[in-house]
Amino acid sequence: VEVLPEIDVKGYTGLSISRGNDSVTVADLQKSLDQMLDSQAQLEPAAEGSAAKKGDFVDLEFKGGLITDQGLEEKAGMSGQRLIEIGSDQLIEGFEDRLVGMKKGETKTFKIPFPKDYFEKDLAGKESEFTCTIHEIKNKKLPTLDDELAKSVGFDSVSDLKSKAKEQLQSEKKNEIDRKLRSDLLSALIEKNPFDVPESLVQAQTRTLAQDVAGNLKNQGFNDQMIQEALSSEMGNLRTRAENQVRASLLLEAVAKKEKIEIGSKEIDSELSNMAKNMKIEESKVREFYHANPRRRDDLEFRLREEATMKFLLEKSKIKQDSK
Repeated sequence: VEVLPEIDVKGYTGLSISRGNDSVTVADLQKSLDQMLDSQAQLEPAAEGSAAKKGDFVDLEFKGGLITDQGLEEKAGMSGQRLIEIGSDQLIEGFEDRLVGMKKGETKTFKIPFPKDYFEKDLAGKESEFTCTIHEIKNKKLPTLDDELAKSVGFDSVSDLKSKAKEQLQSEKKNEIDRKLRSDLLSALIEKNPFDVPESLVQAQTRTLAQDVAGNLKNQGFNDQMIQEALSSEMGNLRTRAENQVRASLLLEAVAKKEKIEIGSKEIDSELSNMAKNMKIEESKVREFYHANPRRRDDLEFRLREEATMKFLLEKSKIKQDSK
């Protein structure tokens, strides 16, 4: 029977970590604006007789298979028709390069290897052959960044759009830097406190991470076989992540116990009020949800205690501000 280890956590104050620079540069803002313009771009038929180039969209019909000693072994998943942007790396490495220079109505056959680390194991590293026909070539036309465009996407003016875009970038960058800071702090804490993690907890957390990955892949259109193959190749990394997460959680709990960090009804009430406000629902319904099930309330208290412990550790750390 596995039991939780008794952890005498040490060296958790005065940890040296660095905080990245969260300032938004001119280049950051321009990249964001370019992405916005790209999302509003229109596709127009290319001039008659023009050749496909990087950045063009092509209506592509393709049929392929694996090259074997017996000839070409056609695969259902290697045929179809789709609109792709040349250079977007939607297809296997090197495939889109073969389309450059082709014209509308042209058909081309070429050989290309699948990457050795391709997620479908029965295709990884194998030589393939594709026959492709381009039915249409479209050029991407970007709109002009003016007040009219800004209003069409929900802003008062270009100035307002730029201001809000910068605020959004600032928030995203700060959150990213904060996540990295917390991750580095936990890594430093783990390094100072080695101990054996219960295998059952690692397995449970690995399953949770695997379910999250599977859900994300399914939302991206992966079928069950593709999901299983992707999980199999990624399982080692998932287990490492799971072990670190369990280890960090146990250490935070040990710090909370040692420093007598507790969460009372005042903190819980405040969190429930904030949750109701953020979700824009009645506070009474949020309270009813958590009070109806003691486990939910325990999970909430656990999360709040971990957060309070993280804040304590950050306050006690030696944080160096990066200049870049």
